[in-house]
Amino acid sequence: MADEMNLSNGDVAWLLISSFMTMLIIPALAFLYSGSIRKKNMLHMIVQCYLTFAAITIIWSLLGYSLVFGDTSGRFIGDTKYFLLRKIADESSTIPGMAFFFFQLCTSILAPCLILGSCAERFSPFPFLIFSCIWVLIVYCPVLHWLLHEDGWLNKSGVKDFGGKMAVHITAGYSSVAICYLMERRKIPKKEKVGAENVAYVMLGTSLLWFGWLGYNGGAGSRADGRAALALVNTNLSGVAGAFGWSLVDYITKRRIKATGISIGILSGLVSISSGSGYCPPWSSLVIGLIGSILSHLVSICRLHNNFDDTLDVFACQGIAGTWGAYATGFFANEEFAGVEANLVKGAFYGRGSLVGYQVVGICAIGGYSIVITFVIGYVMKCLGCLRVVEEVEDKGLDIEVYGEEAYIINAGVIRAPVS
Repeated sequence: MADEMNLSNGDVAWLLISSFMTMLIIPALAFLYSGSIRKKNMLHMIVQCYLTFAAITIIWSLLGYSLVFGDTSGRFIGDTKYFLLRKIADESSTIPGMAFFFFQLCTSILAPCLILGSCAERFSPFPFLIFSCIWVLIVYCPVLHWLLHEDGWLNKSGVKDFGGKMAVHITAGYSSVAICYLMERRKIPKKEKVGAENVAYVMLGTSLLWFGWLGYNGGAGSRADGRAALALVNTNLSGVAGAFGWSLVDYITKRRIKATGISIGILSGLVSISSGSGYCPPWSSLVIGLIGSILSHLVSICRLHNNFDDTLDVFACQGIAGTWGAYATGFFANEEFAGVEANLVKGAFYGRGSLVGYQVVGICAIGGYSIVITFVIGYVMKCLGCLRVVEEVEDKGLDIEVYGEEAYIINAGVIRAPVS
């Protein structure tokens, strides 16, 4: 058992607080996603986020954590050292092993929940849980091991990714491409309106998500230090810049600014800065967030003109923004702003152009691996006939057909008399 005298109370407190904030992202994402789709599927999206939360919690506790942080096997994946959370308390550190485990758990749940948005309104509930568990074990866990384990091959090669954010956003974004291709387009009657049916849910979800994202990035270094403070400042600045970037494209192309556009722009900005939030100077977060949201919006517009039905633009907002953020870290990184004095990480703008090359290697490896393996998993499930709901269920709505409930009921026939 680690000597408790080694523990840093400040680090422990900050990591636990960051974990609580990161956990808030899941219900926030549930509201953001549910408000962005048709009313007949809103409850299903919320419930599915919570079910995914439960399923991944079990899988991560049983095996996932060990596959990431256990002793490496060929620098590709960990062993079963921490199977069933054994020996975690034996590790000597300034923070308890259980605290670190809990933060990583809250982070691991986010990736499969993000994929939900790409196949919204047409995926089968329980088969998706099976897909999520398999996906986490053979896509997310190996990639996170490459990035965070001291012997992971991407970590050894020089890729810089603060807290393993590429394992969340690039894997989820690129995996959504494979899933959308396999699921094909939704069956939408011409009379039905497609788009956000509850903007209040979208704005509420965005507000909670923004708050949770501060813990998601701020706690990634597992320390209450200058790097955590830098990550908090960068996260907030990039989110603001993302809102302006998406709104700018909206105004140029449509001559109007939409509330839902502001929300998605904030999300794009937050994703863009995540990989470099603990490395890049504050001024650069404005540039990264602005460009990231503009790129995401342009890709989203292109998606509308082809047969690629990514319901909630997961590839644009996660894959593109995450890719840009990881790439931009290669240019803007400068750890002097985090108060680091020795072995500084510096990017191309500060004299180390090779970091850009390392980042490109990481992006290509993670993106390519995610698409191929996800396609294989999805293709097998499609052949088994369990990937997508039948057309009748999709037409009537998953809320009523699957749960027998609705997110909310509007009775237009009841009108209250005015108070005299």
